[in-house]
Amino acid sequence: MNAVEAVDLYKKFGDVVAVNGVSLKVDEGEIFGFLGPNGAGKTTTIRMLTGILRPDRGEARIMGYDVYREPVKARMSLGVVPEEANPYPDISAWDNLTLVGRLYGLPRRTVEERALSLLILLG
Repeated sequence: MNAVEAVDLYKKFGDVVAVNGVSLKVDEGEIFGFLGPNGAGKTTTIRMLTGILRPDRGEARIMGYDVYREPVKARMSLGVVPEEANPYPDISAWDNLTLVGRLYGLPRRTVEERALSLLILLG
């Protein structure tokens, strides 16, 4: 099974084509590097693969789950390491962790238990 699959992803912003027909497959356990110059469409592609941004055309699947038809199942199988170590530097570590849990729609108690476990583990 493919861990990640993109088929003909296309995204346009106004007159600018940001992503033009990207297709890729990443197998389970495979290490995949996604490189290119500034403005090549890497971030836009990742946003489409994670369901943050809907493509104008194409399909995105994570572990076989369609990112747009089965977003919760797809996101539960997905982890993304952002460029910035702390994407929200103005809020606490606790708030960063619980925000992510809430975005996934997890129950408050589960979110708080996991956040506490991570903070204890990481010091």
